[in-house]
Amino acid sequence: CEGDCDDGDPSLNLDDLDGAGYGTCAGDCDDGNPGTYPGLVVSDQGIDMVYLPAGTFTMGSPDGTGALPEELGRESDEDPHEVTLSRCFYMGKTEVTQLQFESLMGWNPTDGYSDYGTGDENPVFVVSWYDTLAYANELSDDAGLPPCYVLSNVGCDDGTSVGPSYMACMNGTNGGIEHAIVALNGVNTPYECEGYRLPMEAEWEYAARAGETAAFPNGGNL
Repeated sequence: CEGDCDDGDPSLNLDDLDGAGYGTCAGDCDDGNPGTYPGLVVSDQGIDMVYLPAGTFTMGSPDGTGALPEELGRESDEDPHEVTLSRCFYMGKTEVTQLQFESLMGWNPTDGYSDYGTGDENPVFVVSWYDTLAYANELSDDAGLPPCYVLSNVGCDDGTSVGPSYMACMNGTNGGIEHAIVALNGVNTPYECEGYRLPMEAEWEYAARAGETAAFPNGGNL
């Protein structure tokens, strides 16, 4: 978000094209066209990214005691509660595809599995949390940005120890990353990362719900 995001003074920002002087990162964050905000889809490193403004939403799943039916599969710690996201952010429009993962990591962990569909445009699966951090780091590196995460004491799925060289696990033999020690790279919170990162749980749910309070954005309860 490179527009008039902080100071509220359009004279101090080059990107405040409409002169509105937004102070909450809700303006022309980098589309260059004040007429197309919000919800602009931009392509970044081959991934379609959707802009999500800061806002308040109801996080959690219906328990059936109110107007909405109980959400199938809900857990007892998912009671609906109000959450405010104070920062705008961009998120991938879809799950990371098998082609996107393989193009960057040189390996498709989905090969040999057909549980959730195979093919370039299908989501990549059979990936660990550590694999996703590595993918985010490689996206950052590819974009010339500092990575968000530092992985050390990395162990591959086949038991091989590779120290900090996590890319050594990215092949069919080693099978991805099974464990690692994870730290942030020179920042105090993930929000300060310049490179790509995983969304916080609240950010993911905010995006996935798309303003809906039922189980799914289409209002269903499958």
